[in-house]
Amino acid sequence: MLQRIGASLPPLAKQPSVSEEHLSWATAQVNLFFGSFRKADADDPETFTAGCLRLFTAYPPAAVQFVVDPVTGLVGRSEWLPSMKAIRDALEAWEAEQARIRGFEKQAQAAEQQIAERKAWQESQQRKPTLQEMKAKYGENWGLITADKENPEAKAKRTAAMQEVNRKTFEAECRAAGIDPAGGVSPSLIETMRQKDELRQIAAH
Repeated sequence: MLQRIGASLPPLAKQPSVSEEHLSWATAQVNLFFGSFRKADADDPETFTAGCLRLFTAYPPAAVQFVVDPVTGLVGRSEWLPSMKAIRDALEAWEAEQARIRGFEKQAQAAEQQIAERKAWQESQQRKPTLQEMKAKYGENWGLITADKENPEAKAKRTAAMQEVNRKTFEAECRAAGIDPAGGVSPSLIETMRQKDELRQIAAH
C-alpha cells in the first residue's frame, strides 16, 4: 500500500508552493505515519495517502511533526488509521495553540513595555534637570530677551510706554491732591520733603 504513494507525487510536484525538498520530507512523514499503525485499512489507499501528503505539505513542518510524533500526535492515541478529518483537525489544533501562545507572548511584551515606560517616566519626574538640560530645552535665556540683545525699536517702544504710564500716574496723583501737574512736583515728593522738614525742626529743639 505504501509504495503506491509515489502515484500522488507528480500532481503535488507541479504546485509552485511545494519544493522538491519539502515534498520529499512530507513523503517520509507520510510513510512514518502509516507505518506507526497496526492496521491501515483505508478503502482507497492511494487516494488516502495522496490526501495525507497534501495535508502535510499545506501545514508547517512543526505541525506535521507534532501530529506524527508518537508522544504528542495521533499515533500514540489510536491503533487504527485516523480519518482525514481527524488528521486535519489535529494540524489545525496545533496552529490554534501556537496562535494562542503568540497572543500571550505579545500581551506580555506589551505589558513589559508599559511597565518600562512608566518606570522611565517616574524616574524622569523624580530627577531634577541640570542647568545644561534646561538650557538645551528652553534656550540660553529660557526664552527671555536681555536688555543688551533687545531690538532697538522694541526697546524704544517699551521705554515710551513706561514713560506714558508714569506720566498718567503722576497726573492722577496731582489731581487727587489738588496740585497743578504743570508744577512738575508730585504730591508724594512734597510729602516726603515736609516730613524731612518736620524731622529737622524736631532735631533742632
